[in-house]
Amino acid sequence: MKCTLTKKYFLIWDTIVIGVSALVVYGILKLFMPEYYFKFYPIIPLFFYLFEVYSIFMFDQCRLKTPSKLLNVYLGVKFAKLTLSILLVLFYTLKIKEHTRDFVIVFFLFYIISLVFQCWFFILYESHKMRKKKNNKCLD
Repeated sequence: MKCTLTKKYFLIWDTIVIGVSALVVYGILKLFMPEYYFKFYPIIPLFFYLFEVYSIFMFDQCRLKTPSKLLNVYLGVKFAKLTLSILLVLFYTLKIKEHTRDFVIVFFLFYIISLVFQCWFFILYESHKMRKKKNNKCLD
């Protein structure tokens, strides 16, 4: 499977954003609020990282095969992320029942970080694509 430049940039920046966020939140929880740290914390950044990797591969496949349905795939992936997030939080709160409030707060924080990163990345991608299109029209 070919790795496009956009996919490479997304994966690099996603790794940086999720990795730095995971380390910062871990540091804050361990150093300043150790009573709020829970043993399942690593699941949260891992969930978001794996889902972002899955989503970029879905977007790339759609872009190559059916570009007209990119918006549908984008909305479908967002819906799947929301649904899986709700199911994971429900499972944790109903079955594990350890630090549930802390888990939900940290999960929500990572959800927001992930959402902001994806929006930022796709805004840059679309603006770059529009500039490229505009420059190509000027050359014609």
